[in-house]
This record gives sequence, structure tokens and C-alpha cells, in this order.
Amino acid sequence: MAIIMPEHDKNELFGRFQRFIKQIKPKDRITLCYHRDPDGVVSALVTAKAIERYSGCKIKFLHASDYNELHILEKAIAEENPDKIVIVDLSLDSKLNSFAELNKHCKAILMLDHHKIYQDLNSEDVVFIKSQYIDEDLDGSKYPVSKLSFDLFSNLVDLTDMEWVVCLGILGDNGFQSWEKFFNKVMQENNLEIEALRSATELINSIETIHPELFPQLFDYLYSCKNLNDFLQSEFNEYRQELYDLADKIIAEMDDKADIHNSTDLILYKINAKYNIKSFIANQISYDNPAKTVVIMQEMNPDRIWFSARRQDFKVKMNELLEEAVKGIPDSSAGGHIPAAAGSIPKSYEDRFKENIVKILKEGK
Repeated sequence: MAIIMPEHDKNELFGRFQRFIKQIKPKDRITLCYHRDPDGVVSALVTAKAIERYSGCKIKFLHASDYNELHILEKAIAEENPDKIVIVDLSLDSKLNSFAELNKHCKAILMLDHHKIYQDLNSEDVVFIKSQYIDEDLDGSKYPVSKLSFDLFSNLVDLTDMEWVVCLGILGDNGFQSWEKFFNKVMQENNLEIEALRSATELINSIETIHPELFPQLFDYLYSCKNLNDFLQSEFNEYRQELYDLADKIIAEMDDKADIHNSTDLILYKINAKYNIKSFIANQISYDNPAKTVVIMQEMNPDRIWFSARRQDFKVKMNELLEEAVKGIPDSSAGGHIPAAAGSIPKSYEDRFKENIVKILKEGK
């Protein structure tokens, strides 16, 4: 898909965003869709809280989704017939068929995102804001939607009490370094330590990985949660240790089971686990190997392979690597950020995908 890099006047974007919010009525039926990860749920929390505070309208329909579940999202919205749709942390400009399906059932759409720009979806009825439109000097991967939504809505309502929650979303997308000044302010004003914030983010990661079906309950809890300590002592905390025990076991087997290509700084590792843990494993290995390309593959059903790629030094673009690696593979998907990307392929193309990864990295040397 050709990439369109539009030039946007920031004041015009801010104006269109504010007009969208100001037109919300207390009785509007609003559907809020978010990516099922820490940045996604925090973005949704900020958005829902801000809309309720500004307009008195409580979100009617809420959906935590992943890219492989967009067909479920499309069906749900067709049945809900909302007045407005708000989408956060989901790159629908790379999924135009899904966007068209949602737009068919509702014209008024607000989208806040920070993934790679594929298309400009702005129109008379659609407000489409990427982090890159707001801060051209900061790569989208370094400006998570949790911070973008907080910044945008803070011009309309006071969201100071949600700053500690915003930190969890930023940490979930490895954005601490870009927003260290914001973190220092929040930690000082709320007497918080970075280790406690990281633990809370890990708690959300554990729900995402082990029990994604609990995201609605997680959202409801965080919506009314008063402070970080209450969240860390909540019933959700029991899943964090389970996640780390499983991850430690898988990572300990890496040297024996992974394909490690030192010449291209590649770790290619197919794991076996009952939970969808590939992204978490990719993060953990990448933190310890920031100058290596880490690709974790996982067979979640007999016919399909899912994968996550990470590289912390930005020297290889993971979104472009995966997009190139799935070219020519039918029924495949790939995309994301420069340091973190993901996708899936039919299982029958597993060997071809791995060969493509190795070949692309060798040619880039």
C-alpha cells in the first residue's frame, strides 16, 4: 500500500478534534474501540473519562480488540448502530476494508493513533489524528496514544488525576525515555516510584497475555480506581507472577531452541505456549538484547503462525522488515512501529517467512 504523508495544520486539527467532542450530546450512543494492550486501554480510559466529564455522555459500547479480531468489531458495530465511533490505538488506515465497514454504519468517527502512516483518513465527518501530525520531530512509536489523548483532551477538561494512569500506557509502549520529564513530575507530585509504575504496567500485560477476556473488568476497575497502590493490590495482581514464571521458562530455553544468526544480529525463535505470549517474550528478550533483531513466532492454531518483532536501537525498522517479509504470502498481515511490529501468516508459509527475514537482513548489511 502506498504511504501518504499529509501535511496538516495543527491548529486546524485541534479545532476539528474539539468540534467533534463539543458536538457530543449526553444521550449519544458512542462506541469506543481500543487496542487490547496497556497503551490501548489507557487511551480508552482517558478518552471515556474526558468525554463524560466534558459532555456528561457515558460511553455506551466498549470493545477491546486486536487486529485479528476486526471482523468481530465490524459485526458488533453493525448491530449497535452508534451515533459516533471513537477508535484509539488501532491503525485502521492500514486496514481500509475494516475502516470502510465501520464508516458504512457510522459517519462520525474520531481516530487517535501513533502507528506508521499509511493513508490520511480525514474527511468531512472523520477526524483522524496521528501523533506524527502533532509532533513531526518525534517518531510515532515514541508518542503513545495514551499521552496523545491526554494532551488533546487536557485542553478541554482537567485530567490531572489520571496522570499516573497515563504513565502506565506510556511504559507499555516503551516511551519512558521520551517522556521522562512528565514522569518525574507525576512521580514527585504523587509520591510514586518508577518500579511501582512498571509493576502496574506488567499487571496489565499479564491480563493481556493470560486472560484477555478480563479486559472489560480491568477497564471498569481502572475507571474508578483512585490510586496506583489500590491497583497493585487488586485481584488482578495474581496473574503477574504466572506470566513471569511462564516467560522465564521460555526464555531459559532460547539458546537451545532459537535460530541465532550472529552475522545479522538476528534472534528468530518459535515458541510453544498455551497463552498468546509472543509479544511479551519479544519485549523481554529485546530489553536484554537492544542491538539485535528479535522475531518471536507462535502457533496459536493449527493453520496460522503469529509473530512479533522488536529492535530497541532503531537501526532496523521492524514494521518495514515484516511488511517486506510477508510480500507474496497470501492471507498475511504485518505492520506496527519502527522498534516493534507484528503480524501473521498461514502456517504452510512458515519456512518461507523465516527465509525472507534472514535474506532481507543479509541484504541490508
